[in-house]
Amino acid sequence: MGYNATPSHDVHIKVAAHLAGLGFIGHNTQVITSEYGPRVRWIAVLTDAELEPDEPYVHDLCAEQPRCQERSICVKSCPYQAIIPGPSQGVAPGEKVIRDRCVVAHKFDKDLEDKWAKHFQQISNFGSVSCTICNLVCPYGKADG
Repeated sequence: MGYNATPSHDVHIKVAAHLAGLGFIGHNTQVITSEYGPRVRWIAVLTDAELEPDEPYVHDLCAEQPRCQERSICVKSCPYQAIIPGPSQGVAPGEKVIRDRCVVAHKFDKDLEDKWAKHFQQISNFGSVSCTICNLVCPYGKADG
């Protein structure tokens, strides 16, 4: 259609997805959609096309989910208590997760301790999959959610 567009990682993707009406930033700091939960990978596309803006996402999915109202199951599931309990809204980026406690922060440690290594799956010498426990327990996007 003649518009310029390029993928970009220069945008705060979680905030952009929320402001674009695509999902809610949950207690585990991930963007949660009612259909897929936190199991969505996001990327921004910068374009010069004129687009109609959407409204920000208004549903507090954590507060609306009966299994999360009495306790945030994503926060409780973290084996290292790296996620600070409570909502993510209003918390400055980087202050909701205690980085040194999070498995992801230890992914590139020269000598990976066993307590961290058990939550990694080495795919190859060039890549691995790190802990996703907080995502896996989220009831959104599951058949029984």
